[in-house]
Amino acid sequence: MIRLIVIYLIIGFVFSLAKAITDKNIKSSYGFEKGKQPSYWGLLWWIVAISLLWPLGVWFLVEPFILEFAYDWADKREPRDASKPFQVKPEHLIKACILEEIEAEAMVHDPLGFVPNKPFGHLNALWVAFRDKLPMDAKLWSFKAQWGTTKWNQALLEGYVVSDGRTIGPHVVVKRRAI
Repeated sequence: MIRLIVIYLIIGFVFSLAKAITDKNIKSSYGFEKGKQPSYWGLLWWIVAISLLWPLGVWFLVEPFILEFAYDWADKREPRDASKPFQVKPEHLIKACILEEIEAEAMVHDPLGFVPNKPFGHLNALWVAFRDKLPMDAKLWSFKAQWGTTKWNQALLEGYVVSDGRTIGPHVVVKRRAI
């Protein structure tokens, strides 16, 4: 640990000394010009302060590049168009499912009790609302689809949809993962 502190201070000392030697403003501020009385104590305090706080100097050198990248990245992101919500397509369908199978596979067993011991756990209310609106003869299919407007905001959606294999009805998304 002491080695790390010594290395940190050495880097800071070298950084501050190099800055003091090469920067004309620092030289003139502390009187290192012809005809002026130099302030050795002032320069010493400046070197000690910079030796301790040198990562801030590095941050101010690097910050413009980081922020420029962040702004460029934010500009490339486009918000999802609310007028174009996600739609399940026939190519997203995976396999036909039975309601009882779905609920059995999605049953959560949390011994700590943080998640309700019901199908889909915390999403159980969403599932029950979807299930209760299903017609009696509904055929359910599982689906998996990639969705997003740009390459910057893609998500992988998984869930269940009412379908006969050709036409698509209402759906419920039970898993969403950003990619």
